[in-house]
Amino acid sequence: MAILEELNAGEDTANIDELLYDEDEEFVPPTEEEIARFKRNVQLEREKYQPSNAEKIMAFAKALVLRALVVFFLMWVFKRQTLTHPAPVDSDAEITPEHEEF
Repeated sequence: MAILEELNAGEDTANIDELLYDEDEEFVPPTEEEIARFKRNVQLEREKYQPSNAEKIMAFAKALVLRALVVFFLMWVFKRQTLTHPAPVDSDAEITPEHEEF
C-alpha cells in the first residue's frame, strides 16, 4: 500500500506520482473467488436498502394524499366567484313585493 507524504505549499507537485505510488508494488488481479465474494457482498448491501412492501404502500398513499391536497389548494385558489352581482336598478321603476330580493 502506498504511503502518502504531506506536501508543503511551496513544494513542486510535478512528481506527485512518485509520492503516491511505490514502484516496488505490482498489481495483482483479483481471483475469481474474490470477485464472486465482492459481488455477493454488493448484492447483500443493496438488499439492505430496498424498501419493504409496507414502506412502498405508505409512500404511494402519501403521494396520493399530497397530490390531492395540491389539487384542492389550486381549485380553492382559482375557483370562480359564484356570487352574482345585482343588476343596476332604475330609480323610476317600482319594486313590487314579488320582485324584492331577500
